Amino acid sequence: MSALDRFGGTDIIVYNAGYSWDGVMHKTSDKQWAAMLDVHLTAPFRILRAAADFVRSATQREAEQGALVHRKVVNISSISGVCANAGQVNHAAAKAGIVGITRALAKEWGRYRVNGPLRCLRPHRYAAGPAAQWRYGLARHAGCRDCDRHSPRDA
Repeated sequence: MSALDRFGGTDIIVYNAGYSWDGVMHKTSDKQWAAMLDVHLTAPFRILRAAADFVRSATQREAEQGALVHRKVVNISSISGVCANAGQVNHAAAKAGIVGITRALAKEWGRYRVNGPLRCLRPHRYAAGPAAQWRYGLARHAGCRDCDRHSPRDA
């Protein structure tokens, strides 16, 4: 049973799956590369494509009824997609791709009132004492000249 069948529709899609399979480029296998692209790019593409017919038809139906419903898409990327990390060429490429999907979808689905605007959050994990914490936005990333410009809403 799909979410559309069970709940009758959807107002928000959040894509937060992912993992890292580290390896320097010359040791990264095709299997490692494909695994990163599958989980970080192919899966959200298929989820969003599956929702497209509902989003389009619901928007048309709501317009005919005079209803104004705004839907949201939130994709979770990583600071690695912008600044990269050594040994994570596959992860960095896939996470940068999430940003591209989000930006393109914002342009395609804006007319269907999928707005917010669409968000692509890029969390950065850093260690503070013995506990690792999640920070969004302006955490300094070693070796990245662009990190001062990052924010959770810059996608």
